[in-house]
Amino acid sequence: MRYVNGNSVLPQDLIKEIRKYVEGLYVYIPKGEDKSRKTNTETNFHKEVKIRNSRIYDQFLSGKPVEEIALQNYLSEKSIRRIILIKKREMEPVMEFMKRLCDIWGVQGEIKQLTQTTWAIGSLYVIKIYEDKTALVRNVEMLKILHQEEVPVPEIVPVKDMDYYEDQNRFYLMTTHLKGKGINEIDSLNDKWFYTFGEILAKLHQAFLVCQETMSYWNNSLLEEMKGWVSDQLTHIESFEVKKDEVHDTTKRLEKYYHLLPKQLIHRDVHLGNFIFENQTFSGYIDFDLSQSNIRIFDICYFLLGLLCEGNYYQLHEDRWFKITNEVIKGYHALMPLSGSEIKAMKPVMESIELLFGAYFLSMGDEKMAEDAFKLYKFIYKKEQIFNADILLEDNKTTSN
Repeated sequence: MRYVNGNSVLPQDLIKEIRKYVEGLYVYIPKGEDKSRKTNTETNFHKEVKIRNSRIYDQFLSGKPVEEIALQNYLSEKSIRRIILIKKREMEPVMEFMKRLCDIWGVQGEIKQLTQTTWAIGSLYVIKIYEDKTALVRNVEMLKILHQEEVPVPEIVPVKDMDYYEDQNRFYLMTTHLKGKGINEIDSLNDKWFYTFGEILAKLHQAFLVCQETMSYWNNSLLEEMKGWVSDQLTHIESFEVKKDEVHDTTKRLEKYYHLLPKQLIHRDVHLGNFIFENQTFSGYIDFDLSQSNIRIFDICYFLLGLLCEGNYYQLHEDRWFKITNEVIKGYHALMPLSGSEIKAMKPVMESIELLFGAYFLSMGDEKMAEDAFKLYKFIYKKEQIFNADILLEDNKTTSN
């Protein structure tokens, strides 16, 4: 707000009239309704463009082709390339700082951005940027324990007798680079591969049971989130064709089973980008920044939903998704048996996860991503069941015989 002398902007006759009501005081004259509305509209538009452009850059970094990004965002390929170029220029100062960090660590290699916060240094190292020191320390602690348990995870590369480097309230962690990469295309992956993935996730959960005995971690509850901030955020949910009574029904069914669901330390961000494969052979786990204590089937449900995400590069057909769901759950169950309550709870858990993400994206002002989450919620909500527990019983009988 800017104050000006009335004598410099108002006619003397008007000043004399105003003095009949007030004199020697600051007077705030609000903007007219039209001007205020125009300013808010412009601000919202710029915010939406910023969010969209950031999302486009994330898609580019993940390896998605420009033509696919253009189709998904209803833009020309030329516009997409321009946005990517602008984002690259914005990252040039960070690139220069990465070169300085390489000198500090005493390593060499081509510097390549992998995500908004992660950079590869040649083929041997990775540097990740943190702004939350607590999350960094927790991640370091977990990596050390998992490495001691011979779980395939990146090794920390210390600098100056420290696990990480600090500069101007930002923290930088260097680790070794696991061989291989995350999988983007799954058309060539057969049922056996997804059964094996279920086993790989179960092995991580087994290792987490060891971690939680000695390390500190964040306790969270999907049910409390649903009954708390998610519910508050979804006040105007009907604008996305999701009804309040549907949300209430989901929360009620989740609450019915929640006290029966085993809780433990989980990954919380299970997708194929965080599970590294070399020629379809598993080589390790990465990115434990969101790890927390929660219901263990959260990780299973989150992963399976990720294969269906609107705009994702997996683009699975519905029948194929249900088949993959069966294999992942059976593979997990073979090493960490699931209870009947966990199987029954998978549907409301999946619904709750999508409502949670829809609420989160709304709070961030990203209506496009929120709409995608609510569409997926409706898809799951309309299904009678996600998985038939009888399949697990049949497998157990076959194994026994």
